[in-house]
Amino acid sequence: MFSEKEYTEEEKKLMAEAKEVIKEFNYSLYMAESEEELRKSIQNTWIDADNVYDSIIDTYHEAKARDFKDMEIDISEELFVANEDMSRFTYTAKVDITLTDKDEDPYHYDHKNEYQFKKTEDGKYKLEKIGKKDD
Repeated sequence: MFSEKEYTEEEKKLMAEAKEVIKEFNYSLYMAESEEELRKSIQNTWIDADNVYDSIIDTYHEAKARDFKDMEIDISEELFVANEDMSRFTYTAKVDITLTDKDEDPYHYDHKNEYQFKKTEDGKYKLEKIGKKDD
């Protein structure tokens, strides 16, 4: 049976930060108004921003062609594991995304991933890697 772990206040804070990074990244991928807005969001959320930008620009253009007007993100099934000094952590979660296009047609998908975060010199945590999680 699944039992929820009790997290410390610091762990809860980092989990909340992780959620915001995941939401910002996904929002920019599907809803950014321009490539420049997408680039800024990627720089804000990823350690290796240039390579990530290059790897997702085609997905961004496909999303722009669908002309999505609305997006909802729900995050559940969370698990948090950090190294001792909290300089790195893995946040595992199920992310449900619902997009609505200009014709009010919904598009829904979900995925469960391991989001690996690393603390940067400015004290922020950014994504270092996303790995698919098998249940």
